[in-house]
Amino acid sequence: MFRGFARLALGISTVVLALACGGAGTSDDWQPPSPSDYGVPSANVPARVPSTAPEAATFAAWKEFTGPAGGFTIHLPSDEPPEDSPDTIPVEGFGDATMHTYGATTMGSPMGYFMVSTTDYPAGLIGILGEDMALDNARDGLVTGSGGTLVDEQHTSVQGHTARRFRIQANQDGISLEMIGDTFIVGDRIYIVAVSTVDTTANSWADAWVDTFKLKSP
Repeated sequence: MFRGFARLALGISTVVLALACGGAGTSDDWQPPSPSDYGVPSANVPARVPSTAPEAATFAAWKEFTGPAGGFTIHLPSDEPPEDSPDTIPVEGFGDATMHTYGATTMGSPMGYFMVSTTDYPAGLIGILGEDMALDNARDGLVTGSGGTLVDEQHTSVQGHTARRFRIQANQDGISLEMIGDTFIVGDRIYIVAVSTVDTTANSWADAWVDTFKLKSP
């Protein structure tokens, strides 16, 4: 249930951003982005403050997973390597965007599907929209894909990269679900680090799990 909810939201998010990029022009129209378009947080965007939730000790004890090519690490509730769920989304006039999702589900406490999604876009493409608009489209796609409502959003930064902390609430077959996490851009890649859960207290501990994410190649 948690995994299907998250995968649907992620897929629609990738499609929305791909359509936005493709609709912005063609490769012939592309101009190199300025430094302010890529991974440079504005001076008034606060960095993430590490969570002090008691669940942080639980997350710290989970197994550390290293992403492909060592690009990142994250703690997940499984001793087995998470399944890679790849997907390819065409971007009109530019090529393909490639999405990979790595995650694991636990029915313990805390409960939910904990995942990292990476989407690599054709080189320089995100610069067409600029970072803020790209993050807006990624967020809107998550809301559309989940059929939910954005109930909270905060502008922040993750290891020096402009980020959005989001909280989405949805109802599927009479079950209330939440997706809470961060989305941010590093070069031509969009990361989404999020938990999908029915736990109504998740907003108090989700950041503690997201804090276990570390970029190894920022």
